[in-house]
Amino acid sequence: MDASGASVSANIRGVAGVDEIDITARGLSAGQDFTIFAQGDDLSVPIRTVTAGQNGVVGEALAYINFFDAYDSLVLVPAGKTP
Repeated sequence: MDASGASVSANIRGVAGVDEIDITARGLSAGQDFTIFAQGDDLSVPIRTVTAGQNGVVGEALAYINFFDAYDSLVLVPAGKTP
């Protein structure tokens, strides 16, 4: 995948005892699947797989985990790959 020009953003907030991660992306390869990983000290855990629309956009993808307790970053990679 050529990721030049791609942009991904995530908003993370606490909701009812768990953290909600709201991910949006644009400029991805149309129709391609991607996996979102939460990463922390020696941890890399897949939390959600998304598919870019025909326009290369993921309008909104939600994931719910205890993010702030164990992780400090998110990574989006093509499905089947690891960060």
